[in-house]
Amino acid sequence: GTTIMPGLVDVHAHPKTGAEMAPEQEWSIAANLAYGVTTTRNPSGSRWNVAWGELVDAGEMVGSRIFATGFPLTSNNAPISSYEDALRVVRRYKAQGVHSIKQYLQPRRIQRQWVLQAAKAEGINVTNEGAADLRMDITMAVDGFGAIEHSIGQVPLYKDVVTVLADARLAYTPTLVVAYGAPAGDGYWRARDDLHQDPKVSFFTPSEILARQTRRRPLIVEEDYNFADIARGVRDVVRAGGLAGLGSHGQHDGIAAHWELWMLQSGDMTPMEALRIATIIGAESIGFEEDLGSLAVGKLADLVVLNSNPLDDIQNSTDLRFVMKNGELYDASTLDRIWPSPRPFPVPYWVREQQALEALGNGAGGR
Repeated sequence: GTTIMPGLVDVHAHPKTGAEMAPEQEWSIAANLAYGVTTTRNPSGSRWNVAWGELVDAGEMVGSRIFATGFPLTSNNAPISSYEDALRVVRRYKAQGVHSIKQYLQPRRIQRQWVLQAAKAEGINVTNEGAADLRMDITMAVDGFGAIEHSIGQVPLYKDVVTVLADARLAYTPTLVVAYGAPAGDGYWRARDDLHQDPKVSFFTPSEILARQTRRRPLIVEEDYNFADIARGVRDVVRAGGLAGLGSHGQHDGIAAHWELWMLQSGDMTPMEALRIATIIGAESIGFEEDLGSLAVGKLADLVVLNSNPLDDIQNSTDLRFVMKNGELYDASTLDRIWPSPRPFPVPYWVREQQALEALGNGAGGR
């Protein structure tokens, strides 16, 4: 009576893993895993994201897998005036352990091309800040870049643009939760979901952060949102043979990946098309399709067990019973490990504080 599917691949995540000193357990990566996101790629952060990913891989923290680009290559932190400059930067990042880098609005096309040439020479993928600049996005597709982040501001996309993006195999990750040209998509869901009353969200989100994000919810006319129009462009690119990715942008670690999935499907995709973008196509867009994104012999054992079928209703994707990452099975409600050996997940401090306050209140009432 359950449904099994691959773990979600969030290719534009911003988990809170950029500090030099890591806590015993970081909440954002735990929240992602609890919501079935078994792999994340942070396309803009610090070099410490790589170190945190190693802590997760070593079992020191429970959470989703972390890939990261390190600091984005802006003209401030990576001034590039020649191919040799670009090669030095790429080699430095590669030595720090990144699998991909992010070119971030280098102002001249030749500078962006140098970054791409250097990355290809070193065997590293390159993604780019799209910045809602369609002309720049088209040049990056023509030049052979692997991906762009954030939505293309113009909607709808017509056949000429769709064909260029698809033929170039430029992975298009629209991050509808922060869509360009209209109100951010995450506000649509915050206005409709009482996250503060959701026991799972409350368990995996620090109370002070949850309060800031839920006490003032946006009141925006529904027709002002444009995420469905953007999603139709993503659909057309994928149907034409192109690549796309799911990106939650760290708007609310865990649940936001599902908001993004639902918004992708709102662009007249089938549920299966949206789920493929969130799994195998996303894995391909970051170069890990041989290990992740589908259930097959020889791949990493990343999967989720759902109580209901998302092919019947895409919003069934949050009806999670179990999550498995690297063959370790967790209760999706608590992240208590079930297999290969039982191990309880540490109760977060904000949950312990709330429990203590409730106990204190009950005791006072009894007297």
